[in-house]
Amino acid sequence: MLRIMQELEGASLISSVFGQFRWFDLAFLIPALVLMGLTYTDRGRYTPLVRAAGTALFGMFWFTQVPVYLSPGHQDIINGLMSFLGGIFFLFIAYHFLLDHLWEERTRSLEWLLRTSVLTGGAYFVLEHVPVTQGALIYMVAWLTYLTLRLFGHDVMIENHFPGSVGDGIVISSGDPSVDLPIRIVFACTAALALFLFASAVMATRTDRNEWKGWALRELSRLKGSRNLLHRMKRNGIKNILRMTDGQRKLYAILAVIPLIFVTNIFRNVGVIAVTFSGMIPFYDAHNIYAKMLSLGMMVFLTWMLFELLPELQEDVMGLFDLTKRVRKGMIKNGRMDLKYIRNTGEKR
Repeated sequence: MLRIMQELEGASLISSVFGQFRWFDLAFLIPALVLMGLTYTDRGRYTPLVRAAGTALFGMFWFTQVPVYLSPGHQDIINGLMSFLGGIFFLFIAYHFLLDHLWEERTRSLEWLLRTSVLTGGAYFVLEHVPVTQGALIYMVAWLTYLTLRLFGHDVMIENHFPGSVGDGIVISSGDPSVDLPIRIVFACTAALALFLFASAVMATRTDRNEWKGWALRELSRLKGSRNLLHRMKRNGIKNILRMTDGQRKLYAILAVIPLIFVTNIFRNVGVIAVTFSGMIPFYDAHNIYAKMLSLGMMVFLTWMLFELLPELQEDVMGLFDLTKRVRKGMIKNGRMDLKYIRNTGEKR
């Protein structure tokens, strides 16, 4: 009898866990993360082929998110468009992994993107489906948003409970009875995806000073003696990264971007709630247009910061654009696009 009860409890646990997963998680996302995770490091001849399958499934997953974002519950055209473009992008990546297999090449930018995707997707997926960790992050962000609103003189109220289930949230409402528009802080409001993305991009970067040290020394020589403020700032920045070890550069990169993302997201939530409750801007416009413009601007700024600290990361990102010129075998040399095939790029990166 005890054994039967244990089996039933086990079946109930499995059912509750898998009940949280949607069909596109089971069909595309989980298999994609498994295949990409298995080939996080090079495992031999067929590694690019497995990576191609994993990134193709990942692309299909993003296509399935388009109707989700365009559904009446979301009505988020921007995220719907980004999901569609993401699907196309990862199918493009899968195609080039297939070329790596057929042409017996290894492209470093593709490998960096795969590592970044595995770390970001895996961490976000796990955190999203564990009630305690998801709830803790929502609770912290919601209360910091509430306290910041109060600090700036906004009359708001907050639900005093801990989100105990996946998909739960905390409602912040106006203290003005005439404003009947409560706003719920959910997992998507925590900026967890951006936090994982930038941290993973740094951790996935394989440092190699030989890729940029020659350029750095030439830049120092070119800028020597210049009284231009921007030139002096650039010269000092180059000197600083030359002094740092690879480990220090990665650590400083993470310490620079993570707090900025977290704090910016709190003020993003504050701004959306404040302008909505005041009646200045409708919630849809504040959340889906203006807040996204702020997020895009911050991502561009943070990317620039990371490029300054990690020139190898810039090589990885720009290498993905270079793949649009890849049309035959032999164009990839030592993991990068041969410079003689890169046209109209000006100065060497």
